[in-house]
This record gives sequence, C-alpha cells and structure tokens, in this order.
Amino acid sequence: MTTIARHRPHAARAALTIVLTLLLAATTAATDKPKKLKAPRPDTLRCFDPSLMDLIQQGLARSSTLQSLTDHLERAGVIVFISYNHQLPAMTAGRTRLITATGAWRYLSTELSDHYSRVDLLALLAHELQHAVEIADAPEVVDEASLIALYRRIGSDEGRGAIQGVVWFETQEAIDIGRRVLTELAGRW
Repeated sequence: MTTIARHRPHAARAALTIVLTLLLAATTAATDKPKKLKAPRPDTLRCFDPSLMDLIQQGLARSSTLQSLTDHLERAGVIVFISYNHQLPAMTAGRTRLITATGAWRYLSTELSDHYSRVDLLALLAHELQHAVEIADAPEVVDEASLIALYRRIGSDEGRGAIQGVVWFETQEAIDIGRRVLTELAGRW
C-alpha cells in the first residue's frame, strides 16, 4: 500500500525526515550514479535493523522476483529505507512513501508490520518494493503531489479513501507480485 499524508506531519516526523535526508545526501555525495548491485546486500535497500536485513538477504537468495525488484531499483537510482513500524494505521500491513528526491536519486521509506511469518513478511516486502518500482518508473514523481497524481493514474483507492488523515492506493501489480513471492518461498523455509 502506498500512503500519502493529507495533513502536515508532526514536528518529530518532520525533524526525522530532515535528518534522514541530510544523512542520505552525505552518503551519496561521492557518486552521481547508482553503484553496481552487490548481492546479497544491494546498496539500494537500507535497513538499520540487523535481524530484518538478515531476513531480507535470505529472501533475496531464495526469491528471483524479490531479487529482480531490487535489481530494478538499483538501476533506477532509488534508495529504499526498510523498517518495522508498530503504529501503522488500522488495516495496514505495510506502506511505501516518498521521502525526498535529490538530483538523480529518490529516497523512499518502506514500513512493514512485524506481525507476520518470515515468508509472509517477505511477500509483503515484495508487494511494497513493487510500489517502489512503480515510483522509480515515473521520473516525474518528486513530491507528494506528483506521487498522488501517479497513483490516481495507475492505482485504485476505490473503497479505501482516507484513514487517520492518510490517503492510500493499491495496484494490482503489487498484489500479484506479493502472491508470486509467496509461491516462490513456499516450502523453502
């Protein structure tokens, strides 16, 4: 699910976004192009939780679809910060949001609920990474307004509307990708 805040973020969230943006700018200042993929830990996926990053690496080793999504993002110059979020809105298992766009790079945040098995969590991650690919394939997406315009064009918000001040959208491709990864990982753990 891709979410877009309707109201201004709280001061703490805004401060965190600014800090992450400055941190990201510092880590990418040395290069203008994405680095070549270094499996099993691609530079495009960033995670500060070692156990979650380990799970992601295991998923990349076991799912060609998950690896393909990551390769696509790597080539597109998109960095995705992945984390657990224990306070996602009701009925939300995961979400992907645009943090910022600077030059040739775009930075996204993917938040996942931790109430799932490893396989289900990796399928959810693949679902959210498909949303990241959708954003990566739309170079016009550089802010909240252009993100909303993209998902009004390619997604569906039918029957969803706003929940807790957040508008959310869904795409069939993301649903299909999540199911594909579930199938790939079934019996591999």
